[in-house]
Amino acid sequence: RLLQQAKPEPDWHSPQQLLSECFNDHALSLQQRGQIIELHCPLDTIYTDATLFRRILDNLINNAQAYGSQNSPVWVKLYQQEHQLVLDVGNNGNPIPTALREKLFEPFQRGTTPRFDAVQGSGLGLSIVADCARLLGGHADIVDVIYADVCIRVRLPLLEEKPA
Repeated sequence: RLLQQAKPEPDWHSPQQLLSECFNDHALSLQQRGQIIELHCPLDTIYTDATLFRRILDNLINNAQAYGSQNSPVWVKLYQQEHQLVLDVGNNGNPIPTALREKLFEPFQRGTTPRFDAVQGSGLGLSIVADCARLLGGHADIVDVIYADVCIRVRLPLLEEKPA
């Protein structure tokens, strides 16, 4: 409900700074599971709402940490593809069955895989990701990639600053 009232306030940001702040906040839980971030981000700046983008990142890193295999990487890729900003967060673990993929972006929906941490999930993480992506004019889905068992992809339109 709160997200529906949010109005994006985009500005220019360093993706490395946004990403590293997020990784630092999750460092202890990642370290406890022996997970390391493998980052690929060739972008110097992005034009986005930092709060909404960070909310997406936090939820995706939290899911990768909670459901990903111990002592396995969490892949984070942020890149431009055509006219979109693409964020991929992948991990090894139990693949998500195709039939469940869309449903997991609805509120209070959880997969069948147990979490590997002490938190009891509410089933809101991916719905928050989807809501934030929509507010930014984009979309989130689960995609198949070669390097990870599970990958959440968020596609956002490349926003440009409006001329004054």
